[in-house]
Amino acid sequence: ITKIGRHTFRDCVNLTSIELPANVERIESEAFRGCRSLTDITLNEGLREIWHAAFEETCPGTLTLPASLEWVDHGAFKFSYTGAFAVAEGNEWFFTDEAGALYRYEDEEQTCFSLVAYPIGREIEEDANEYLVKLDTAEIYGHAFSGSTLSFIGIPDSVRHICSWAFEWCRQLELVYIPIGIRTISDNTFHGCESLQKIYFRCAPPEEIWHGAFENMDTDSVTVFYPDQISAWTDVLNEDGT
Repeated sequence: ITKIGRHTFRDCVNLTSIELPANVERIESEAFRGCRSLTDITLNEGLREIWHAAFEETCPGTLTLPASLEWVDHGAFKFSYTGAFAVAEGNEWFFTDEAGALYRYEDEEQTCFSLVAYPIGREIEEDANEYLVKLDTAEIYGHAFSGSTLSFIGIPDSVRHICSWAFEWCRQLELVYIPIGIRTISDNTFHGCESLQKIYFRCAPPEEIWHGAFENMDTDSVTVFYPDQISAWTDVLNEDGT
């Protein structure tokens, strides 16, 4: 066996434990999606790729990624109640921070990195309600915080791109600061952020704000703040300032 194919174990709700054989090199999309009782996951050395939604809605404690792993797709762990990520010694692409969030270097020189996934299970284990994205992060992957109950997420000025669905259904997120360096806010980034009340833009208007970036939320209760000394904002605002 060299791969776990698409949908192989999808919705096996009574599956509690898996140990991958040594020859598996990739786990394809939604392979374990909906395995809500899956708490014990052992990934093999030799695994190279984890595709979109592979472990969606699973509930591992600490998930250790092998040294051989090279690539994790956006949303591979969305809505997964992972307590923390860990990375085996010798892996040249991935690392974690003190909160157990997963990051990936985007170049061989390890000068640029992105936030891949935040472990939303941490919020239950530690009663956490705030998280600061690591300084010098350049990008936040799609679905990185899907389903989180954090009320505040600090985004550093180094972030250039926030990818699609990054904060989807973060129902308790109340406050967002859009960093100075932002260039792109992708589609459905803040989809379903029902409690969002204040958005502070610390920058000029981003080069791209994709359709639906703030969809499925109560936009009437949201106040947007922007620096009035930046004249470019006058080009994107209506006469009443909206």
